[in-house]
Order: sequence, then C-alpha cells, then structure tokens
Amino acid sequence: MWNKMIFEYVNVGDMRTARWLFDDMPRRDIVSWNTMISGFSMIGQVTKAGELFERMPEKNVISWASMVGAYAEAGELEAATDLFEKMPCRNVISWTSKITCYTKKGYYEVALDLFVGMQSEHVVPDESIYVSVLLASSHLGAFEFGKRIHYLIGDGSQWEQR
Repeated sequence: MWNKMIFEYVNVGDMRTARWLFDDMPRRDIVSWNTMISGFSMIGQVTKAGELFERMPEKNVISWASMVGAYAEAGELEAATDLFEKMPCRNVISWTSKITCYTKKGYYEVALDLFVGMQSEHVVPDESIYVSVLLASSHLGAFEFGKRIHYLIGDGSQWEQR
C-alpha cells in the first residue's frame, strides 16, 4: 500500500509528499527506491535522485538504467557514462536508456557508436533502440548505416562489422 501511495504522488509530481511517505515507510523495497529515483529524475532533480541511488541498499537494472537516463537527460553525459561503465550487468533496458538519451540530446554519432558497442556485447536490440538508432542515422545522413539497421530489423540477425 505504501508503494502505491508513493507512486500516485510521484505520478502527479508531488515529490514533497512522496518523499515524506518514503521517509516514514516502515520498510522500503526496490520498488519504493526506484519510484522515488524516477520521480526526482522526471522533475529534473538529478542530485536528489543520485543521493537516493547512492543510499539504495540493493540496485537492480531498472535502478541503474533510471540513473543513467536521468544523468543523460540532464545533460550530465560524463556522469551517465561513468555510471553506465560501473553497471554490474548491462542488458537491453540499460542500453536502451543510454542510446535513447544520447539520441534525444542530439549526440547522434555517440548513439550509433553505443549501438555498435551493444552489438559487440551480443545484446539483442528492441524496437526502442531501433527507433533511436534510425533517427540518429537519418540526422547524420548515414544512410548505409540505416540500411543495415533495416536489414537487422527484417532479418533479426546480429550486427556484422563491415
């Protein structure tokens, strides 16, 4: 019930009440922590999100991806990269978070480089990554790269370096 109440306050942007509930909770779990981190990130309070992240007793891939995304969204790309590199386990969620944020911020070449790096780690892309990578390649005029992405979408096979 606590998590539901916190989520509702976060959802309407009332982080003061959400934080009050969070601080008064008898027992916090991963959902509580991730909800608060996401809430602070959504309203641009990355410092507060980062402080909670650092205090978090257990982190899962959602926790890590949320903070990477929050730093990247705030334009703190070095912090996003540092945190991404520290992640104990990267999967399609974490890669999607990072690639999407770099594309949104206009760092198209970096987004494409990240995609290639993701492929070298044998992570299978999802639709969100394909959209971000196609957007980045179109902004750069990298039509051959875009064609290779379309091939991957249709074929489903892994990336081949050329």
